Amino acid sequence: MKRKSYGDELQQVPTSHPDYGAIARVAVQYNGNALQHVPTERPDYGELAKLAVTQNGNALEWVPTHRADYAALAALAALATIATIALSAPVSGL
Repeated sequence: MKRKSYGDELQQVPTSHPDYGAIARVAVQYNGNALQHVPTERPDYGELAKLAVTQNGNALEWVPTHRADYAALAALAALATIATIALSAPVSGL
């Protein structure tokens, strides 16, 4: 069974949908790259971006660099990337 990415599905949801924020939250928690489909002018964009870069540090690519919280989001993205690398590294000596 193929795992859903949720990125493409989020693109199909109208941003005017009353539950768009909740749907976007679920999407970026499962696939941080779904952030590319979230309008940056949303009032909750910072929160969604935080969830996205925590799930996948590479999602920082979709965050505008002029945002006041960009440095904090970049730090979270770096931590998420380090954690991913650490968790995927082979364990020796066990």
